[in-house]
Amino acid sequence: MQSGAPTGKRPRVCSPRTRFVFRPIRHRFAAAPRCWLGTFPALQDFEITADEIVGADDLAFVRGRYRLVATAPPGSAPLADQGHYMGLLRKQPDGAWRWTTDMIASELPMNG
Repeated sequence: MQSGAPTGKRPRVCSPRTRFVFRPIRHRFAAAPRCWLGTFPALQDFEITADEIVGADDLAFVRGRYRLVATAPPGSAPLADQGHYMGLLRKQPDGAWRWTTDMIASELPMNG
């Protein structure tokens, strides 16, 4: 089992046996999420729509639909998914809106 924080200069390696414990992170690209995101295939196509946006002051809620196509192993059809998402955005001191929380729900059945 790997420890929660890297020690010394040893690189942190992501393997299928890596156990992730999700905790609040202090910066956007912490080691565990970056490693986990690196396991996803590259996107070939991505579309997102915002069907509803509501908010006030420095907090906004957005709800919509997504569709994506990702690369697959050689000889396989591209991987496709579509569904719904929702998320929260917070206004930053510089005026930019940044995602703080999001959730997706695929419309497609899971492959067994």
